[in-house]
Amino acid sequence: MKKIERDYRTLLKAYASLQRGVDSYKNPILCEPKNCEMLAISLTKRFEYCYEMTWRYYRMYINKKLEKIKTTSGKKVFYALHGQKQITAKEKDRFLLMIKQKKKFVHQFDFALEKKLYRFIPGHYSIMKRVIKRFEP
Repeated sequence: MKKIERDYRTLLKAYASLQRGVDSYKNPILCEPKNCEMLAISLTKRFEYCYEMTWRYYRMYINKKLEKIKTTSGKKVFYALHGQKQITAKEKDRFLLMIKQKKKFVHQFDFALEKKLYRFIPGHYSIMKRVIKRFEP
């Protein structure tokens, strides 16, 4: 199995884990006050992991299928995808918003901030999941 295929499958598994996290956090029984903070932290970490895997996968995909790019940033990858007409302007803007929100909230270790990020995660997850389907190896 090629690395790109293996990474794609791993990414889909990570997305499934993020979906379970979103579902758990929405469940009022599971998200009682004593559990809610841990669920929010877990969800934030799952999102962060999925985001990192997503942009790195796109970078690898671009390098293998489209053009060689040298970048260590998700932002440049999303601009490159848009430049290659692989994602729409609206999708690019959503990924850039994701980057901005991730930088603002992640690594703060503040439950109030993580609760704010949580509100955005389901929407970010849905666009990540929708777009990745176009990049199956």
